[in-house]
Amino acid sequence: MNIRKATIDEAGYLSELSFRSKAYWGYSEAFMEACRKDLTILPEDILSSIIFVLEDEKVIKGFIGLEIEDDSCLLSNLFIDPNEIGKGYGRRLWQHMRRIFIWRWEQDELEKSNQLFLKEESSHCWRYLSESNAII
Repeated sequence: MNIRKATIDEAGYLSELSFRSKAYWGYSEAFMEACRKDLTILPEDILSSIIFVLEDEKVIKGFIGLEIEDDSCLLSNLFIDPNEIGKGYGRRLWQHMRRIFIWRWEQDELEKSNQLFLKEESSHCWRYLSESNAII
C-alpha cells in the first residue's frame, strides 16, 4: 500500500472514482447528475490543492483532498472505490492527512516559539508540500 500525491494525468480517473463512490450510497440518477460538476477533479484542482491517492498493488483505491483558502485548508474530497469500501483505505488516508498536518503545525509552533517563524506569502499548507514526501 502506498500513499502519494496525485498527478495531473489522474484527474479523469479521480473524477470517475468520486462519482462511483458517491453513487454507491444510493443517490438517485438525477441527484448524481446534478453533482457531476462538483465531483469532477480537474488538472488545475490537483495543482491548486492538496490531493493524495492511496494505491494498493499499483491500483488507486481512493483519494483525499484539501482545498486551500487563505491561510487554512478545508477537506474537499474523501472517496474510496466502491469495491474497496470497508477495507480501511479511508481510515488510512484520513490518518495520513492528519499526521502530515499535525507534524506541520508542530513545526510551525516550534518556529514561532523560537522567534524564527517568518510569515511567508503562501499558506502553511503550501509550505508543507515540499516536505510531505519525507512523511509518507
